[in-house]
Amino acid sequence: MEAVEALGGTKRDIARVRMFVALQEDTDGVSKALKEFCATVPPGPAATMIIGAIFVDEKMKVEIEADAVVM
Repeated sequence: MEAVEALGGTKRDIARVRMFVALQEDTDGVSKALKEFCATVPPGPAATMIIGAIFVDEKMKVEIEADAVVM
């Protein structure tokens, strides 16, 4: 979010989100967090969640990428 705001954007400018999740059991929490983040911006960005990601650092559980269009 900091990168979007640095360009003068807001969460309304986020068009797409990709969530890479290592474990199936973490998907509910990740989904809930996205819904809370986007609650004031219906309908929210397009979103894809990929389960079974293997990260370089085994302590990582989730990585989130967001594409924004700031005009």
